[in-house]
Amino acid sequence: MISLQRVSHFYSGPCGQKISALEDVNLNIPRGSFTAIVGPNNSGKSTLGQIMVGLLSPSSGQVLIEGLDLAHWDHNLLTRTIGLIFSNPEDQIVFPIVEDDLAFSLESLAMDTLQIEKKVADILKFLDMEEYRHCSIHQLSGGQKQKLAIAAMVIRGLRYLVLDEPISHLDAKGREEVLTLIKSLHQAGGTIIYLAQRFEELVMSDLVVALVSGRVVWQGSFLELLERPEDMAQWGIEVPPIVRLVKILQDKGLAVAHPIYTVDHLIAALEKLKP
Repeated sequence: MISLQRVSHFYSGPCGQKISALEDVNLNIPRGSFTAIVGPNNSGKSTLGQIMVGLLSPSSGQVLIEGLDLAHWDHNLLTRTIGLIFSNPEDQIVFPIVEDDLAFSLESLAMDTLQIEKKVADILKFLDMEEYRHCSIHQLSGGQKQKLAIAAMVIRGLRYLVLDEPISHLDAKGREEVLTLIKSLHQAGGTIIYLAQRFEELVMSDLVVALVSGRVVWQGSFLELLERPEDMAQWGIEVPPIVRLVKILQDKGLAVAHPIYTVDHLIAALEKLKP
């Protein structure tokens, strides 16, 4: 479990003034869960993600990973336990050749050459990217680059993965590829902390947390979120028209049951209302 206890973070403004990024954040993320953290721009999501992985230290409060204060973790062990993926994969890809970038992630783990080669082969098979093993990074699509950046993290055996809007730079095909990979990692037992802004990113979540102006203002399930389209809009999420339509129908007294967030869902629900 990751536990944030009264976490606050401040930084200095251009004139030396103290600016608040996070205020008194309390949050528990169970191991094996999929937690989506949503919020408008400048809500503090990225700051929170960087604090979780130890890139930033909180100004006050504690972050516990599996019961141990983050400040007391050995750095090498921490980087094998939790990692952060940025929105632009090119910020994290180090080597120009696919297999070299993956192998680099394993070099600090005291593995011999044969072990590293097998790990690289296994992860490329998992990614369905075996044919790209010897390719230049520049030959990859945006989605493939982000899959590679994620793979370079999870190949180390991470238990927790924090993703900061990982599909924001991708086209529709790339978004689908990356979300499918993240779903597979979660189904394999990984703990996902997803800093999100798109509705499609929330569908897989067990828990949705809304962060506004550095404060947690709401926590609940994805299905509970569907009942709050007005709040979703305030939290920076583009609400699908189908969700707005369902809310209008319900407000007019039509007994349309949740969950409905696709046209197929709505058609099925309306069919059930036929006399």
